[in-house]
Amino acid sequence: MANPEQLEKLKNGEYVPEHLTDEQRVSLTDGTGVFVGQGVLDHCLDAAEYVISGVSSLLWLPVTLVTYPFRSEQETLQKGTDDVDFDIVHTNWYWRNLKRRFRFTKEGILRIHPTYNDVRASHPYSSICAVKIVNDTTFVINYRGGSSPDYVTSTPQASANMLELMRIRCAETGAQAPVFFSDSEL
Repeated sequence: MANPEQLEKLKNGEYVPEHLTDEQRVSLTDGTGVFVGQGVLDHCLDAAEYVISGVSSLLWLPVTLVTYPFRSEQETLQKGTDDVDFDIVHTNWYWRNLKRRFRFTKEGILRIHPTYNDVRASHPYSSICAVKIVNDTTFVINYRGGSSPDYVTSTPQASANMLELMRIRCAETGAQAPVFFSDSEL
């Protein structure tokens, strides 16, 4: 690229190609677009999942074509006007770092797969028991009722915004305020 201004916009994640539709332009600005905390192995596993998904789609193509007229339309996840998205890396129970999108709705937190846009977990604000702040990019949300905790990694600014949004939304819903603490306070 010969244009240094355009190159700088690309580095900062602000560049949006002109040929995109309005819906595609908006999708580029959903969440932060930055996934902090993924290693080389995680990127390799993501690539392998992508390839396996494509091969699986090709293998199921004949069945899909035959059953297409008989299937009902799947409901798509709609983002509300007050909903706020953050792109995060979620560490699951076997320490696999997965790209996810946290959506803070009026009622609770949705953990969404960013590619398929399907909800992987939903937690109302009243179920949040405690939030352990590990550092400026990582925190752990513990839930009431035996749900697995969410290990969240994101940019320092996104982490601070999510923690503040949790405090605000818990207060707005009248839920019992979760305990926020850090390792240094113990």
